[in-house]
Amino acid sequence: PGDATRPLDDVLPLKNHLVAYGREGGIPRVWVAKFGEGGDGQTIERLERLEFEEEAYDVGGGGNLEFDVEDFLVSYDSLVTPPKTFKVNLDDVGSRQCLKERTVPGYSPSKYACKRDVVKSRDGKTDIPVSIVWNKEMKKGEGEPQHLHLYGYGSYGAVNQAPELFKAAIFGVPFVDVMSTMVDATIPLTVVEWEEWGNPNAEKYMKYMSEYSPVNNVKKGAKYPACLMTGGLHDPRVQYWEPAKMVAEVRHQAGEGSGPICLKLDMAAGHFSASDRYKYYRELAVDWAFILENVGLA
Repeated sequence: PGDATRPLDDVLPLKNHLVAYGREGGIPRVWVAKFGEGGDGQTIERLERLEFEEEAYDVGGGGNLEFDVEDFLVSYDSLVTPPKTFKVNLDDVGSRQCLKERTVPGYSPSKYACKRDVVKSRDGKTDIPVSIVWNKEMKKGEGEPQHLHLYGYGSYGAVNQAPELFKAAIFGVPFVDVMSTMVDATIPLTVVEWEEWGNPNAEKYMKYMSEYSPVNNVKKGAKYPACLMTGGLHDPRVQYWEPAKMVAEVRHQAGEGSGPICLKLDMAAGHFSASDRYKYYRELAVDWAFILENVGLA
């Protein structure tokens, strides 16, 4: 059964088996259940979970369109393994065949390592999963600090709480002006999120949300890292004024020794940046150039 520690997202019913997709321990998982004799689907004879060698990965269903089959398809990738498609035997999930694997020119997965760790939140109450990937040839001494590129989805604490930890930060289409957006019911996604976040048109929620809304909590006089904030003029989810207001606020409040606070606004893009492949590559190049320049690796 699915529960808070093992939520189920989807199921694939087959003639003699049921394939379930969900998460456990924060990792995407796939389970295969074999029906008992008679195949009526009322009893489970065996339940197996697909296991993989890597600690952190993504796995999901492939194009499974047939009902009476002995195998099914799964898609798999990780921070060091390019996407691949496996055919898995339903009666022996350890028996699998790689049907297709993306070839990445010039890339060798064997040069990289990946591990998954857990750290406590600052209040000590929540376990936060962290996946770490590195080049095996990286030279480091005992206790010697290394450059680290940290990626996190979400923008409610990353830099305001401890700006001194970072040399450079990129805010990609950042949802940082929480109050202005969440009081406006005409903006897509706003009303449906009131149930989860609270409606700031009510005083008690407005007070709570204003305590973590980034643009309302910039530290006056703090030393901020170099910041690049991006936005798209036609973004319906994170309106272009959010990064613009955040840039203005950080420039106004940041103390001596702070890095450059930059705004890059694409006048033709929406929430997901450029759809043109080469324009997207150029935008990535700008991001990496900004990081490398400001950590002294250019």
